[in-house]
Amino acid sequence: MSSKQVLVRAAAAVASLAAALALPALAHASTIVIDDFHTDQSSMLGSAVYPPETGTGSLVVPPAEAGSGIIGGERDVAEYGVQRYTDEVGQAYRPNDAQFAWSQGGEFIAERQIGVKGSFLIAWDGQDGGASAVDYTGLGGVNLRTGGIDRFRFDMDGVGGGLQVTVYTDATHYSTATVSVPFLNRATVDEPFAAFATGAGAAGPADFSNVGAITAGQTDVGDLTQLHLFGITAVSPPDSTPPTITASAKTADGQPYTGGTWTRQNVIVSFQCSDAGSGVATVTPPVTVSQSGHDMAVTGTCVDNSGNRASATFYGIDIDNTGPSLVPTITAGGARYDQGTWTNKDVTVSWSCSDALNAVASAPAPTTVTTEGAGQQVSATCTDVLGNSTSRTVGGIDIDKTAPEADAWAYDLSSGNDYEPGTWTSGDVDVYFYCADDLSGVASTPDDVFVTKSGAGQTASGTCTDQAGNAATATFTDIDVDKTPPVLTARATSAGAAYTAGTWTNADVVVAFACTDADSGVASAPAPVTVSGEGSGQTASASCTDLVGNTATVSFGPIDIDRTAPTVTASATTADGALYTAGTWTAQAVTVTFACSDGASGVAAVSAAQTLDSDEKDASVTGTCTDAAGNGATAAFDHIDIDRTPPTIVATATPAPNASGWNDGPVTVTFTCNDGDGSGVATCPDPVTLSSEGAAQSVTGTATDAVGHSASATAGGISIDTTPPVVVWGDHPATYLPTDRVAIACTASDALSGIAASTCADIDAPASSFGVGTTTLTATVTDAAGNTTTTRTSFTVTVTFADLCTLTKQYVSSKVAATVACAPLLAAEKASKRARPTLVRVYVAAIEVDQKLKLISPQHADELITLARSLA
Repeated sequence: MSSKQVLVRAAAAVASLAAALALPALAHASTIVIDDFHTDQSSMLGSAVYPPETGTGSLVVPPAEAGSGIIGGERDVAEYGVQRYTDEVGQAYRPNDAQFAWSQGGEFIAERQIGVKGSFLIAWDGQDGGASAVDYTGLGGVNLRTGGIDRFRFDMDGVGGGLQVTVYTDATHYSTATVSVPFLNRATVDEPFAAFATGAGAAGPADFSNVGAITAGQTDVGDLTQLHLFGITAVSPPDSTPPTITASAKTADGQPYTGGTWTRQNVIVSFQCSDAGSGVATVTPPVTVSQSGHDMAVTGTCVDNSGNRASATFYGIDIDNTGPSLVPTITAGGARYDQGTWTNKDVTVSWSCSDALNAVASAPAPTTVTTEGAGQQVSATCTDVLGNSTSRTVGGIDIDKTAPEADAWAYDLSSGNDYEPGTWTSGDVDVYFYCADDLSGVASTPDDVFVTKSGAGQTASGTCTDQAGNAATATFTDIDVDKTPPVLTARATSAGAAYTAGTWTNADVVVAFACTDADSGVASAPAPVTVSGEGSGQTASASCTDLVGNTATVSFGPIDIDRTAPTVTASATTADGALYTAGTWTAQAVTVTFACSDGASGVAAVSAAQTLDSDEKDASVTGTCTDAAGNGATAAFDHIDIDRTPPTIVATATPAPNASGWNDGPVTVTFTCNDGDGSGVATCPDPVTLSSEGAAQSVTGTATDAVGHSASATAGGISIDTTPPVVVWGDHPATYLPTDRVAIACTASDALSGIAASTCADIDAPASSFGVGTTTLTATVTDAAGNTTTTRTSFTVTVTFADLCTLTKQYVSSKVAATVACAPLLAAEKASKRARPTLVRVYVAAIEVDQKLKLISPQHADELITLARSLA
């Protein structure tokens, strides 16, 4: 297969892909097909008789192969002015390197190799017997303006130039226009008749209502290298006016329906559509609305043959075919009533009648059931204004307003006889009850009530209830019980506060007595007794009698009184057991102890020994001794001086290290000492400076106070590095071709603090990826101490047309396509500088076609195009 044929087929594949993605054109009211190219009039490749290396020849389609879809029934195809050129290796191009053909897929192809001149012409001129010359009246006066037609529509794509179209009325009356060819992207192009040159013919312009011939071709031999023509038609202007649509409605009985009126029937909405342009394509069918609703709407759409749309909406559809809602509310005495339960209140049934769409015509009034009885019921009906109605019955209404019967009796458990009200008894009294109900029945009978406490005029009650909640109460009164003696209690105070028997006090003790009787009452109560003498185990006693002769006796004791205070002394020792003298400094803890004695009630509490174990200056410790009667004494030990805390020392290194913990110069460590309120600092170390390189160095200092305490501090982790890192680039060539691979090593090192940041990295990539020209690589390395080293190295990438061809063959997956793409590169090596930009553009177009056909990746395609443009 020749390189020319590969280019033809690749371009055809791109055009077919564009056609598959193209959207369909809108229909037109009037269309005349000039040629759709679906009729194959034999392949012209290799079957033509060509002229000499210069001159004119023609290809004529035999009349027997003419078919439908071609105006006039015939195409005349001619080729003109073919000239001979030689390729890059000196081989002559063949004259037929400018050629054309029809494909079975409905496509006309015209091709011309780079550097080959030539023209072609297609003529539609009727059945002219196979002659190659244009018959200017062969179509017999076809009217292209019928039905409002005013333009040609071309379906095509290609590479370069334009398609020249001429319309003839006769040999001297014709008009010409040049139509731009879309670049490798199939599209339709409209050319209005008005755009054709006026007066182009010798005798004037063509009359488009009286056409004798039409030609299309390329007479400019400069730019066109490729054309794909899929069809030519004469069309009217696109229809941009939407159709007209209206909506109307009727009820199910066939009567017209007016929006905004209520109906109980279904409503059918229909749509009427008309279009004066391209005609109606589709319209929404009738829509039936059957559900209840207010102000409903139905929308329909009409579409004409040009894709214009119009919509209409029928509003205000009001349908109500549902009865109103009827909801009962049942109450008894203002509270909710549950059907089937007993109540002692009147039962009222209220009705809520509502309609979601229309007004209520009649609603039932509340009904109140007042009579006693079981299983009573109430019914009601609700109707809306359209006649829809709903009825409901409420039953299970049970009313009982009569209270049950209730009675009470009593029984004396101590005597075994019935109890008579108002008589005293020493035993318990049992009160029991009786209940009865003739309608809803007894719901509850009270339990027996036992009167067991002493008291006069006591009562016992019980309540009977029926199922409707009616209640009756029976009460038994005048129950007198007394079986408890009086209560006598004693309470003592001392110095105005409560006194507890058996405890020591240092004041008089007053004992008061209280006598009470809950039944018959107190006959006599004792007076208070005062105990004032010192001593232990003393007592006070008294007696009490109630009105019926019951007696109670009580004694209060023992009573202990002590009025003499104890004695207390204080002493101190150091931690080593030696006596401590007040007002002297010590480095040890000081413990203060207290000694206490009492000859009467005895020592109750003495302060515990107190130890001072922290720094103190002129401190004081106080202790207290208390006897059992509350008498107390106090002693103090003053002027205690203790120094227990060593001095403080802080080591500070300056300057501070960086974020990585390193310094790049000398570091000085200073010490700060302090002893607070103690004995004071005796010694503090002088500053120390480190200047040698090294990691994790340290300096330690010690401070002492006046009493011999000492403390040390260390400034550690001092790392010093003043030497910058080392960076080395590997050996490499100074110049690379795009087909070479750039491999350069970069090594960074630091002997002490180590590498903290580095842009030093090995390079290993195709030279073509760096682009044409000089590339400088820079490596900057910083160690952990902040020392920095920067080095650079450079190389140059050069490219020739031959290098670019080699890369093309590596990247393009099809050898044939790669060969086609390399052809203009190889020609450019020998061409003039003026011709090279055109050859580079042809190469770039070939690579773009290969990318569309997925013969090369987008990344490789971009790389090749960039290199090619650097050579233009």
